[in-house]
Amino acid sequence: MDFNYITTIYVNSTSLKMWAEKRHSPRFFTMSKRVFQESLREVTKHKRSECMSSESEEGFPDIVAEEVDGESTTEQHMRELLYKLNGVSPGECYLHSSHETAYKTFAELSLRGAPSLCISRERPDRLLKNYDIPRENIILLSSISVEDFKVIDSLQDLSITISLFLSKNRMSIVLLDGLEYLISRSDFNAVFRFVQEMRFNFINSNSILLLPLDLLALTKKERALLLSELTLK
Repeated sequence: MDFNYITTIYVNSTSLKMWAEKRHSPRFFTMSKRVFQESLREVTKHKRSECMSSESEEGFPDIVAEEVDGESTTEQHMRELLYKLNGVSPGECYLHSSHETAYKTFAELSLRGAPSLCISRERPDRLLKNYDIPRENIILLSSISVEDFKVIDSLQDLSITISLFLSKNRMSIVLLDGLEYLISRSDFNAVFRFVQEMRFNFINSNSILLLPLDLLALTKKERALLLSELTLK
């Protein structure tokens, strides 16, 4: 096993599910090879749900092991842990004051296997280069075609696209960057109604919405309305 650290082990009576990283990051639960080998023998011996830890240099627990029933449960547990370590929860909609943080969170979750959809006003070449977002996961907010990327320009089309994506992908993540553009094309009230309706789609599909926005572009009343529906990050 050529991994320096193992982040998570899921255990059932017949197999071990390991989520491994070749690079050490304090954002993940980690453990050394020696501790892993010792813990593995203990988990295999008892074949039951356990949680074992020893302190790493950063003070993080070194291993988390859970008993699970099957492949789908394992995948769900792993995704839930991934969300938790990135500071987000399934079924929540977040208003990000930092565009960079929102994109990095999206890219991290997408890279780790979460179904993802990026709807953006950013230049597509930057999305591909800076965040390694797959081309097929990118939709541009624009009235003008850009290369071979899909474009959307109306709230109605945007609502249909997101709803369809969520209906096919539970526990997914959607980044919507361009609320200022949508407000300029329609008005704030129309966009706010769109956010209100979309929020329950994310709750129903146990998915996550990341909405980066410059709050200074809004009035005090508009900020208060959005924050009544969204969680500020």
